[in-house]
Amino acid sequence: IKGFENFYREIDAFVLNGYRQMAVANILTAFQYGVKVYLNKRNLYYHFLLNNGFLVFNVDDLEKDIRGNTITLTKEQIIHNHKSLEDLSEKFSTSDFVDAIKMIIEKSDN
Repeated sequence: IKGFENFYREIDAFVLNGYRQMAVANILTAFQYGVKVYLNKRNLYYHFLLNNGFLVFNVDDLEKDIRGNTITLTKEQIIHNHKSLEDLSEKFSTSDFVDAIKMIIEKSDN
């Protein structure tokens, strides 16, 4: 677990370009550690996060952000995502959250 946590302490961005959802725990951990998250806009979880107030970024913007040196979140953006995590945990119980993720996955299978 320490190696896992250290990984997130040392990175600026987490990029997942898959259409099907995977790595939900990794995405939420990235938010906890203030990491900028890039997802494919065709990924249903991308929209779930946006609809729940998270600052999540489109992988299509990654190259522009690297060139513009904006691949790291600002302190305000980190605080915003931490607040969104709090709001999400208040909005959904663990079982509600799991059910919501299951629905997202089922939609992507159709």
